[in-house]
Amino acid sequence: MKIRIKAAGKTITATTANNETAQDFVSLLPLRSSMNDLFAREKYAKLPRAISEKGPRTKSYEVGDIAY
Repeated sequence: MKIRIKAAGKTITATTANNETAQDFVSLLPLRSSMNDLFAREKYAKLPRAISEKGPRTKSYEVGDIAY
């Protein structure tokens, strides 16, 4: 599924994975949150509720990935 993310006056389009975790995340949309910075390379925010962790796990990430 494609989603739009707006930040700092810009809008980007992201494609979610096709799994239960991503579908549960999408069910929270539209979502407004304040992002926190981690080591000047990652952004994170608290979700309004926990979402499924049944999607596949990964130990590596690339620039631009959205992870839970």
